[in-house]
Amino acid sequence: MRYAAADQRETQDYDDDLATEDDGTYPKTKGPLTLHRYENWLWEINNQPFWRTEADIEADYYDNNQLTASELQDLHDRGLAPLVTNLIAPTVDTVLGMEAKSRTEWKVAPDEDDNDDMAEALNVKLHEAERIAKVDRAVSDAYAGQIKVGLHWAEVSREFDPFAPPYRVKAVHRREIWWDWLAREPDLSDARYLVRRRWTDEDLAILMFPDHADLISNALSGWNDWNYELDENATGNTWLIREWGIEQNSSIEEQEWLDTDRRRVCIHECWYRDWVRGKILRLPNGMVVEYNPKNPLHAEAVVSGLIKPQSAILSKVRLAWFIGPHKLVDMDSPYPHNKFPYVPFFGKREDRTGVPYGLIRSMKSPQDEVNARKRKMMWLLSARRVIADEDAVANHEVAAAEVARPDSYIKLKKDRRRENAFKVDDNVDLSVQQFHVMQEAKQEVQDAAGVYNQMMGKDMPGGATSGIAINSLVEQGSITLAEMNDNYRYSRMLVGELLLSLVKEDIGDQETAVLIAKGTDKERTVVLNQAFNHPQIGPMRNNDIARTKMSVVLEDVPNTPTYKAQQLNQLSELTKALPPEMQAAIVDMVVEATDLKQRHDIADRLRKVNGMGKQADEMTDEEKAIAQQQQQFQQQMQDLQMREQQAKTAKAEAEAKFTGARTEKTLAETAKIDQTTDHDIDSHALSVAEGAKRLTEHRQEERAEGE
Repeated sequence: MRYAAADQRETQDYDDDLATEDDGTYPKTKGPLTLHRYENWLWEINNQPFWRTEADIEADYYDNNQLTASELQDLHDRGLAPLVTNLIAPTVDTVLGMEAKSRTEWKVAPDEDDNDDMAEALNVKLHEAERIAKVDRAVSDAYAGQIKVGLHWAEVSREFDPFAPPYRVKAVHRREIWWDWLAREPDLSDARYLVRRRWTDEDLAILMFPDHADLISNALSGWNDWNYELDENATGNTWLIREWGIEQNSSIEEQEWLDTDRRRVCIHECWYRDWVRGKILRLPNGMVVEYNPKNPLHAEAVVSGLIKPQSAILSKVRLAWFIGPHKLVDMDSPYPHNKFPYVPFFGKREDRTGVPYGLIRSMKSPQDEVNARKRKMMWLLSARRVIADEDAVANHEVAAAEVARPDSYIKLKKDRRRENAFKVDDNVDLSVQQFHVMQEAKQEVQDAAGVYNQMMGKDMPGGATSGIAINSLVEQGSITLAEMNDNYRYSRMLVGELLLSLVKEDIGDQETAVLIAKGTDKERTVVLNQAFNHPQIGPMRNNDIARTKMSVVLEDVPNTPTYKAQQLNQLSELTKALPPEMQAAIVDMVVEATDLKQRHDIADRLRKVNGMGKQADEMTDEEKAIAQQQQQFQQQMQDLQMREQQAKTAKAEAEAKFTGARTEKTLAETAKIDQTTDHDIDSHALSVAEGAKRLTEHRQEERAEGE
C-alpha cells in the first residue's frame, strides 16, 4: 500500500455529486469522489459472485488442509482414519518450477529504428530497477496464486520507506483487492474503480494521516470521549462534527472497518477512473500527448500551426483514501502512467460470470476420490467380515474382538461343527479393487491439470522411453498450460511497463550517462537527454526520453542458469564434432558462454593467439583508437613494401632489357658469321662437285682410248 501525504485533507461536502465545471480547453475529472458514489461501489462489491471462499478452499487443498472439521468428526464416527495423500501440491509445484526455469528477461524496444542506443540505455536502467526491487520474486508469487486459484496481484509503486529501494514491486493477496466486475479488459484499463483494503493499527494510521488523528481516535472509541457541545464551542472544529454526523448516517457497517478490541481501522485505498472529453496533440513521430494550454511548448506548437489539437475521450485516474465513511484524501494519481498501480495475474475466467479459477479447481474431485478410496482401502485391510450362526460361539462380543486381531483364536461350540457355521472374510478382493481404482484417480489428478509424469521426472510403466517421445510429452504439457502462461507473460509485461514509467519519470530531463554492456567487449556509454546547441534551432537534446515512445517486451530467450548450462553444453558438443582447424575459430565463443569470471580476458588472449581481432562494434573507444593507429602503421608498412617491390621490379625490368639487347646483338653477329660460313661451304662444295665431274670425265676418256 502506498501511503499518501496526510496534509491533503478534503473539505468538500461529501454529498456534492455535481461535476466540476471546465472551460473545455484543459479537461478535469468529474471532481472528488463523493461518499454516495463510493457507497454504491461498495454495494456492488458485496454483491459480486461468491468466489473468494471457493478460492480459499482450493488454496487449502494445496496446503494439505483437505478435510474440514465436520468431515474429520464424521470419519471418526465411522471408524475411518483421516488419511490424506496430497497429489495436488507436487503437480502444482511442477508447473511453478517450469516458470522458474523458463523465465525470460524484459527488453525495452523502440518504436523507431534510430533509437536503439536510447532503448539499450533504458533497458539497463530498467534491469537495475528490476534487480533492486526483487521483481522476479514478486511475479513468481503472483504466478503461484494465478496457477492455484486463478488470481493474484502485483503492486508497482514507489517505496515510502526512505531507507528502502526507491521502487516497490510486491505480490498482493487476492483477499485485499476488489475491482469493477464489469471490466472486461485483462489489464482493467476499462475498470471504473479498484479498492484495496488493509487493517492497520491505530498508531500507524495516525502516523499516516496525522491531520485526522482526532477522527481516528474518536471513531475507535465510539465517540464516547468526545463532547459535541464542548468541541463546537471551544475549538470550532466543524469538520469533526460533520464527520460524526456522516458516520451516524452511513450505510457502511462498523464491523467492516472498525476493530475496537485490537484498536484497528480498515483503510481503503480507492483508485478510480473518470472519462472526460478533452484535446490531444498527435506528434509527427506518432506520439500522442494530452493538450495542455498552460504548457508553453504546446501553446507554441498550436499557435505556429505545426500541430492541430484534436478532440478525444480521455481517462483520468485519481486516488482517494477512506476509513469507513470518512474520506481522508482525494488527489490526482501520483504516477505518470495514468493506470492503476496493481497488475492482475488472471489464470482462467468463467465465460458466464468472469470468476477467476486455476488448476486446483479441476483437481479437487479426483483428489477427494484418492483420499476416500485410500481410507476405505486401509479400513478394509484391517476390517473383517464375519458370518456366524447365532449359537456358533459362546460370546459374540469376545469373538468379534478376537477376529480383529491378526493372531486371533476363536473357539466354537462343540455341537456347531457344520460347514459355514462361522465364516471370516478378510476383504482382500475388495481391497485390490479399491487399489486399482485409486491408481486411476491418482492419474486423473495430473490429467486434469495437463501435467504428465515425464514433466515431474517420473517414469510411466509402458509409456514413452525414448528421448524424443518424452520431450513430446513435456511439450504437450506445456501446450495445455499455454493459455495461463500467456496470461502470465502479458501481466509480467505490464509490470515492466509500469516500472519503466517510474524509471523514466525519475530520469526526467536530466542528462544521464548509462554504461551499456558493462564488463564485456561491447562496453560503451550512452548519454540520455544530452544537451547541445543547434546552430539554427538553439538548445536541444539528444536521446530525449520524453519525446520518444518505448515499449516493454519479453525476450524469447530464457535467462536462467539451467538454460545457460544447456546452451553451453550444446555449444561444447558442437565444437567437439568440428575438425581441429575449425575448433580454433569458435573456441573464444565457447569460453565466453561459460560463467568464468575471467572469461572475457581468456577469450581475448585466445583471439590474439589465433590471430583473430575484435569486430568494430565490440571495441571500446580506446581500442578503436589503437586499432586505427595499428591500421595506419600497417598501411604505411604496406606502402613501403609496395614501393620497395616496385623499385625491385623496375631494376629487374631494366636489367632484363639490357640483357635482351645484348642477346639480340650477339644473335645478330652470330647470324652474320653463320651466313658467311654457309656461303664458303656452298662454294667449296660446288668446287668439289665440279672436280669430281672432271675426274669422272677424264677416266671415261682414258677408258675409251684404251679400248
